[in-house]
Amino acid sequence: TLPVTKRTEDFEVDITGFVRNDTANKTSVYVTMENKQNENIQLDQDSCVLVVDGKEYPITSRTGLLDPKWYNNIKKSDGEVEGYLTFDLVPEDVKQFTLKLVTIKAGKSTTTTINFTK
Repeated sequence: TLPVTKRTEDFEVDITGFVRNDTANKTSVYVTMENKQNENIQLDQDSCVLVVDGKEYPITSRTGLLDPKWYNNIKKSDGEVEGYLTFDLVPEDVKQFTLKLVTIKAGKSTTTTINFTK
């Protein structure tokens, strides 16, 4: 159940919410991220994937639904940064999810896998 926390060497991330919106045909995953290192990191929302019952849902291609704050560096001094990731609508009856969260540090991409239930 939410919230779910994942700690890595570089950052701590919490998945704090999950919302399906049938009207807008989208699914939003709410994320809080905190950089634990002195070097800046960036959440690469364009590469993040939500896996639902084995089916991958890439980030939405509708640019108006992307969170612009993830295009900025996340510094240690920022503390917790809250935002969202928007995917195309997932089925309603699913309960188990995996978020493949992609971050960039010093030009290198890393994928962190986070399992959660709604």
